Amino acid sequence: MNYEKIYNQIINRAKNRILECYTEKHHIIPRCMGGSDEKENLVNLTAREHFICHRLLVQIHPSNNKLKFALWAMCNMKSKRQSRYTPSSRIYESIKIEVIKLISEKKKGVKLSEEHKRKTSETLKGRKRPQEVIDKMVKTRKENGGWKHSDETKNKIRSNNGMKRQEVRDKLKGREISDETRKKLSDVSVHKRACIIDGVWYESIREASNQLGIKWDMVSDRIKSKSEKFKNWNYAE
Repeated sequence: MNYEKIYNQIINRAKNRILECYTEKHHIIPRCMGGSDEKENLVNLTAREHFICHRLLVQIHPSNNKLKFALWAMCNMKSKRQSRYTPSSRIYESIKIEVIKLISEKKKGVKLSEEHKRKTSETLKGRKRPQEVIDKMVKTRKENGGWKHSDETKNKIRSNNGMKRQEVRDKLKGREISDETRKKLSDVSVHKRACIIDGVWYESIREASNQLGIKWDMVSDRIKSKSEKFKNWNYAE
């Protein structure tokens, strides 16, 4: 496809008309390629035409990363004074993937300072991922056979968990535990408690879960519910 020909057709058509609708100014030769702000290098385009022209420029000059970032900015930078064109989700995703790839390549070998890491952490603290993103991550993980940690990561997790458990032990050492706290601790380790379900004894909630093919927390919820349906589900005394 001749992207340059299509680009020139849109520009030439825009030069010979007057629009009374919403328009956006476009640099015929982009500023990142030496284009000026002179009247001869500017043309009024509709929001959709403006977006298409920037997509065409990326196709015409595939090695110019500044044009790719400019296109990405058009997808995200909006204001009350603008009515930017909104691309389809497929086009948006393709542009995003390309930009992420560029950022990733740019960051390779660059070591972040502790100050930068701290600021990034504080900025992201408390943010929640959209459910759509979470569902996509879960789907990808399942397709790839689940989440697999390297041996090094596994050792770090074990080490961190061991340190946390030791810290808790040190804090609780010599401290009297109230009945309320005992109950909470009991609830946390509820999957280890023996239970009787429909007359059958199970050494633990975990065992009942495996035998019945039900998640252990659901087994626990049914025991706690005390509903008529699960009246024969009880913890063993």
